[in-house]
Amino acid sequence: MGFNPRLAPYTVSKQLNFIASSKMAATTQYQPLFRFPYQGQLIGAYGNVSRVYADAATKDAAIDAATNANITELSILKHATDDTTLTYATGLRAAILTGANDSVTGGGVDYTWPTTTTGVGMKALTNKTATRRTFGAGDQAIVKLTPAYATNAHYVWRVDLQMDYIIGMEA
Repeated sequence: MGFNPRLAPYTVSKQLNFIASSKMAATTQYQPLFRFPYQGQLIGAYGNVSRVYADAATKDAAIDAATNANITELSILKHATDDTTLTYATGLRAAILTGANDSVTGGGVDYTWPTTTTGVGMKALTNKTATRRTFGAGDQAIVKLTPAYATNAHYVWRVDLQMDYIIGMEA
């Protein structure tokens, strides 16, 4: 019987902080997640976003899509080792979770906590095509976060992320 890597994928779990200053309140930001040691393929990704407060008297908050403090995109991008432009076009998205600004009914995304009645904790990011999800040796998975509004000045977003991958590529 042959080995099926999908039955035993590798997992990377990471917590990242993104800081929105007054000069870049609604600006997309990027951070590295993982560098592939060999060619491989992303097979699934999950994430959640929380708003972190600096003062100890205020607890961290879940993100409600119906407010003006939400996230319109959380995604994992493919950055190839031979790409020197560092431009992260939409065609590089390997997995994505997007939503409309300030609207639950309009397709906004609630990043709720598992302790709430509607909470599921980690939300699934939608996988893109197999071509976008394949990584060569040395290619990097980059996290993209896009806050929605200019009123997000001086917010800190905590992103909990999980990426499941296999070494090698599926046919």
